[in-house]
Amino acid sequence: MRQRLTRISKLLRRAELSMDKANMREDVARFYDTGKRPATEPASTFVTLLEAFDKLTDASVGGNDYDQAVAEYERACKQWDQAERGIRWTG
Repeated sequence: MRQRLTRISKLLRRAELSMDKANMREDVARFYDTGKRPATEPASTFVTLLEAFDKLTDASVGGNDYDQAVAEYERACKQWDQAERGIRWTG
């Protein structure tokens, strides 16, 4: 679980390098405040990844849907990987 959190943190840091850091942070924070998904990429795909990770965490602690949560997280990781390919990383 810790490795996944570390991976997500690294992905966020890499995504922030490719776009205005403040905008991505604002998009993700706005999502958590309002529930409104970001309209821009990669923020939208990253929110999907975060949601899947949250479900996975909840299921691993005491939920009955752990296998489903793992499958959703793996799908979200693949979506993120695909979205990430279109990003021009710097630094």
